[in-house]
Amino acid sequence: MEKLVSIVIPCYNHEKYIDDCMASMMAQTYPAMEIIIVDDASDDNSFEKLKKWEQKLCNRFKRVVIRRNETNQGITKNLNCMLRLCRGAYIKPMASDDMLFPDAVTALASFAEKSDADIIFSNTASVENSFCYGQLEKRTFTYHFKQNPPQGRGLTGRLCAGNYIPAPGILIPYRTYEKYGFYNEDFLFEDWEYLLRVSTKGTIRYLNKPTALYRTGQHSLSHFGKGDEEKQRHRLFHEHKKKMLQLYKEYADKGQMAEFYNTEAVSAMNMDDRELVSQILAEMQEEGLAVSANNRLRLLLMKLHVYLPLKKIKEALWMRVK
Repeated sequence: MEKLVSIVIPCYNHEKYIDDCMASMMAQTYPAMEIIIVDDASDDNSFEKLKKWEQKLCNRFKRVVIRRNETNQGITKNLNCMLRLCRGAYIKPMASDDMLFPDAVTALASFAEKSDADIIFSNTASVENSFCYGQLEKRTFTYHFKQNPPQGRGLTGRLCAGNYIPAPGILIPYRTYEKYGFYNEDFLFEDWEYLLRVSTKGTIRYLNKPTALYRTGQHSLSHFGKGDEEKQRHRLFHEHKKKMLQLYKEYADKGQMAEFYNTEAVSAMNMDDRELVSQILAEMQEEGLAVSANNRLRLLLMKLHVYLPLKKIKEALWMRVK
C-alpha cells in the first residue's frame, strides 16, 4: 500500500491563487494523501475561498484540515504548528500560490521509497503571476535546473553561498523532522536554514523531473518594491541571511562566503540602498573577502548614479529579445 503523504499548505493573502493551487491538488494521481491548510489571519478572502473547496477536498483526500489563525503567526511558526497535525510518512510543504504537476506526488513518493535521503528535491517550472492551471497542457515551461545540481552529502558550503534548491519541489520524510527537529522560528527563511541543518549530517537527493510550478514576481515573499519601508524589509532579510551564514560558516570556504556577500551586495544595489551596500562591503572586508570584478563595475556605475537606469534599459532590451 502507498504510504500517506501530507500536503502542508500555509496560506496568507493568496485569494487570487487558491483556485489554481486547489485544482492542482485535486489533479494528483497519488491516492494516499491528506491535506493540511492553515490560513495565517489573511486580510483578504483567502479563508472563505478555501472553505468553498472543503467538500471537494474531503471527497478526494483521506483527511482534510482547514483552519484559520486568529492572529498572524508568520510562516515558520505556522508551518511548525501544521507539522504537528500531520499523520503522513512524507511531508510535501508548498505555498498557496504554488501548483503541482498531476504526477508530482506520485513521482516524489516513489523516488523517496527507493532512497534513504533525508530530503528529496526536484526540478520546478516558473510561471508568471497571471498563469492559470487550466493552461498546463498548452504551455512550454522554463525549468529551474538546466542540468543536474549538486546533491548527496557535504552540500552545506554550497548552500551557504546561496540556496539553489527550490522550495516547491521538496518532499521530506517525517522521520527527518523527528531526527533534526522542526523549522527554526528565529529565521524568516525556514526552508534555507533547514536545508543547511540537514546537509551537515544528512543526505539530500535530486529527482530529475519537474514536479511543481511557482509564481515569480510581486507576490513573492522575497520580492521587494520601492520606498523606505521596502528597504527596511530588505535589510531585515539580509540580517537573517547573515545570521544563518554565521551558524554554518565553518562548512564554507572563502569562495562560497564571497559568493554569498557579493550576491547580497547586488541585491542592495538593485534596491539603491547605498547604506546597506556600504555595510555589506564592510562585512566583506572584516571576513577578508574579495569584491567580484562585476560588482566593482556596478559600484562604479552606482557612484556615477547610472547603475539603475542602465539596468532598466538592459532589462527592457532583454524583454524585447524574448
